[in-house]
Amino acid sequence: MHYDAAINHGVITAKRLLELSGGDFDKYYQGRKNIYENLSKKPNQQKFYKGWINRINDIDKIRKENSLDD
Repeated sequence: MHYDAAINHGVITAKRLLELSGGDFDKYYQGRKNIYENLSKKPNQQKFYKGWINRINDIDKIRKENSLDD
């Protein structure tokens, strides 16, 4: 999730998300979702929202499939 955030949001924003989340995946996910929700308020960005959310949902799915907590 962090690598993908660095590519999509830039290293500084990814670092800020990591610090704010304290390394908690769910908080990091929510932070990225908030960024995308704010971006989608711009009329010229709305069309990308579904793809953005699908992207982070796919990462979450991979995490859950590979979790050692089961």
